[in-house]
Amino acid sequence: MISPNLLQSSTAAEAAAMLAEHEDDARVIAGGTAIVPLMQEELLTPSYLVTLYKVPGLAYIHHEPGLGLRIGALVSLHDVEISPLVRRHAPVLSYTMSRIASVRVRTVATVGGSLAEANYASDPYGVLIALNAKVNTIGITGERTIQMRDFIKGHYRTALQPDEIVVELFVPEVSDNTSATYIKYTTHSQKERPAVGVASLARLDDSGACEELKVVVTAVAETPQNVVEAEQLALGEKPAISLVREIALRYSQQIEPLEDHRASTWYRRQLIEVLVRRSPEKCLDLEESDR
Repeated sequence: MISPNLLQSSTAAEAAAMLAEHEDDARVIAGGTAIVPLMQEELLTPSYLVTLYKVPGLAYIHHEPGLGLRIGALVSLHDVEISPLVRRHAPVLSYTMSRIASVRVRTVATVGGSLAEANYASDPYGVLIALNAKVNTIGITGERTIQMRDFIKGHYRTALQPDEIVVELFVPEVSDNTSATYIKYTTHSQKERPAVGVASLARLDDSGACEELKVVVTAVAETPQNVVEAEQLALGEKPAISLVREIALRYSQQIEPLEDHRASTWYRRQLIEVLVRRSPEKCLDLEESDR
């Protein structure tokens, strides 16, 4: 591996300017858990690494009452996992972070780097889409906000412009009548990336009917997948196992899974049906149908 030149930025705007100056020859590095393995395998060979280690003001977790959580790009995944604010206001996000790799990796890996990696088998994307999260960025033309559902464009491709960096993750407030969950299946240890991951979010009205259902499937295609027409089957309905089974069946029929070393296309399709059934069942506190 050829050692790239390190460019130390002191502000996020300066980092963006460095990226703009060196264009395709430069990449951002923070924790390094995403980019370093790619460089070791020579899948990425940047001439310059723009480091964010000394950029102040990007390592925070704040809660704004009635609005939501603001998480700085340099916060570690482990800090999100153990944060009392995250556990109180978005417990599913805390839980999801706890399922990523090992605590050693989570202590080093950053929120911004995890988002910008755009690995199709990354755990947080489905949960963040279900939570309607947003990514705040900065580039040479200024700041902008990108909806998480629009952020991942493909394998290792995001909506970021070449000169943009992630500065913040925003997670909107979740109402008291909303529940969310994340489950995944790995073919090896739980430290591995998933073969299939499913995030579910449900909001019920005062009568117990479903006002909103989101089911996001990850690790099965280059981008997170949801089947809107299947989600809409639940609107206005009281949660029931038969309804969840129908939603799961439609997901398995309409998603075209990829094949890789974690699972075949056929196996992923079976897993999609099983996990898309189990995730909303858990989210809605229904009796599990496989017991």
